[in-house]
Amino acid sequence: MFDNDDSDYSSLLTPNFGGYVVNMRHGYSPSYMVLHRGSCATVNPSTSSSDPGAFTERDYLKVCSTDLESLRSLLKAFGRPNGSFSAESSKCLHNQGYG
Repeated sequence: MFDNDDSDYSSLLTPNFGGYVVNMRHGYSPSYMVLHRGSCATVNPSTSSSDPGAFTERDYLKVCSTDLESLRSLLKAFGRPNGSFSAESSKCLHNQGYG
């Protein structure tokens, strides 16, 4: 989990583009827990034109894993009883058979 640490977050994603990222608002609102691929420009500082700090240092935090089941377990702990994502990014997951 990366909260207020874009530097470490970016360092993790660089060698793990094939992993998954759940984008969440600070406060862990169950209504916003969106699944992305690590390579998605929406959540990846190295492929995005967003300003520094935009990924974990303002409104959002990120949870990363190569295992979807571990992410689903975490979402259950954060208030999504069935472990589902509130959304799945159409920009990076659509028709990719992510799991």
